[in-house]
Amino acid sequence: AVDDPNASYCPSLDARFRYGPPAEGDVEAYKAYIATFPIIDRPEIFGLHQNADISFQQKETGTMLETIISLQPRTGGGAGVKTPD
Repeated sequence: AVDDPNASYCPSLDARFRYGPPAEGDVEAYKAYIATFPIIDRPEIFGLHQNADISFQQKETGTMLETIISLQPRTGGGAGVKTPD
């Protein structure tokens, strides 16, 4: 356990958000502390380079586009009939 209340798990991010141990308290105090965390964590908190976020976003975009394309109708337009897309 970390005894220093000013300890930070990622000092390079302290200007944005200080990832550190919460003060001792009851369950509600811990829940309130957790609720202050950023919705999207920076890669640095996991020991990754900032460019890891770019790689992640590119992969997510590719996956999303593949899903959208897979949902497109694949009906044929034989005999001169127009397709629904």
